[in-house]
Amino acid sequence: MKKYYERNATKYIEDTINVDMSGQYNFFMKYLSKKGKLLDIGFGSGRDVIHFSSLGYDVLGIDIVPDFVNRIKNMGYKAELLDINDINYREEFDGIWACASLLHIEREKLKKNFVLCSNALKNNGYMYCSFKYGDYSGFIDGRYFNNVNEDIIESILINTGLSIVETNKSKDLLERDNEWINIILQIRK
Repeated sequence: MKKYYERNATKYIEDTINVDMSGQYNFFMKYLSKKGKLLDIGFGSGRDVIHFSSLGYDVLGIDIVPDFVNRIKNMGYKAELLDINDINYREEFDGIWACASLLHIEREKLKKNFVLCSNALKNNGYMYCSFKYGDYSGFIDGRYFNNVNEDIIESILINTGLSIVETNKSKDLLERDNEWINIILQIRK
């Protein structure tokens, strides 16, 4: 996965930096306070780090692709070269944004990642995540995809500390033939 994004970093940034995410932003932000600390997992082009920072949030972006991390750091934003499997935050964030990033994690490993996110959230914190909608898991064009539906995500979240608050479906904003599921999760400790 990492190699795909390293080879295609420039094109990926060009394709995603200007996508209008206002529907997803509004879906998430209605649960957040006006200020707070956010973690953006797998931030890619940095589009969402830039957006949330412009609204006054204290945003830390993590990604596994050095070009993504260096680019956003050079623009003056906070970013770390870090794999989600290696996060060790404890009740540090008011919110987590994981837009189209967790879908690259194998289904059997996804529960562990949700536990790590649960640990990183403050009590009553919220998390946004999005996946391609469906039940397919496997490789497409050199990338692993883990598509989920409501039943799959419910089963993955058991014993993670996170529960679903709301879901909705949306069209693919890059105008591909995909439907996406957008999920708001909350931690209650």
